[in-house]
Amino acid sequence: MGSTINVENVVASTKLADEFDLYKIEAELEGAEYKKEKFPGLVYRVKAPKAAFLIFTSGKIVCTGAKNIEDIRRVIITLAETLKSIGIENIYSEPEIIVQNIVATADFKVDLNLNAVVLGMGMENVEYEPEQFPGVVCRVKKPKVVVLVFSSGKLVVTGGKTVNDCEEGVQVIRKGLENMGLLSSSGSEQQIAGA
Repeated sequence: MGSTINVENVVASTKLADEFDLYKIEAELEGAEYKKEKFPGLVYRVKAPKAAFLIFTSGKIVCTGAKNIEDIRRVIITLAETLKSIGIENIYSEPEIIVQNIVATADFKVDLNLNAVVLGMGMENVEYEPEQFPGVVCRVKKPKVVVLVFSSGKLVVTGGKTVNDCEEGVQVIRKGLENMGLLSSSGSEQQIAGA
């Protein structure tokens, strides 16, 4: 039962210039939104590949919404070229792009008893408050990720800096559940019913 994760969102940051005039960018860049009284950054969205930018006066950029790291690189380079084309000068030619967070999903395709998951995973690494949130929050130390485990067998992984971090986090949870007898390769008939 091999796990494959689906990357849902990549968040990265970079610095494209020493400073930006956000009012000028808003005036020149169609679709840009800057409401300083509500948020200190300008918001700009692109459609292909789909991503959103937060652009700050410091020249820093946060990019979110892309499904892979290559798309992040592509949209940031495209944004730099777009900013140059509207008269923004001194754009860095080779900005360092730092992945801040990758959010991914996985599905074990079995129902899980979340109370059994909590007991088996050890109380020091998990949180489960079903009145407040319907999943078990598992903090994996290596790689440093957080995995949300739901009774449907679905998982959400966050905090990874690489796709491999997310995959390894899922494998840590898989191994733990297998060791508890909550996962087996023979199907969900043998699984403990969902909580």
